[in-house]
Amino acid sequence: MESNPTREFRTKDALAAAKARGVVLGAYSMSDKSKYVGGKGTTKTALAASQARSRKFKDRALAKVALLSRYDPAGDKSLRELAAIFNGNGIATVSGKDSWSAKSVRRLKALA
Repeated sequence: MESNPTREFRTKDALAAAKARGVVLGAYSMSDKSKYVGGKGTTKTALAASQARSRKFKDRALAKVALLSRYDPAGDKSLRELAAIFNGNGIATVSGKDSWSAKSVRRLKALA
């Protein structure tokens, strides 16, 4: 099968344009070609990254626990009511995505 010369030139031109914009092409640092920035890592680095994400997530969750006592000091509101209150006041969820649900409030209460 023959290659298409037009396609080759378009690809080369697109890669050259990306490189000119500063896009990193390949797995080496733009400023230091001896620094490898690509790769998949090891089991040890994956575990360390997972633990770091878990700690960060738990820290954000613990910072939100105070909301429970502020919006439900008596502790008598339902999970759905609390979710509606948090959403109505524009309070971001622990993950920062989507909106509060009864399940996300239950998980927050479990940390309290």
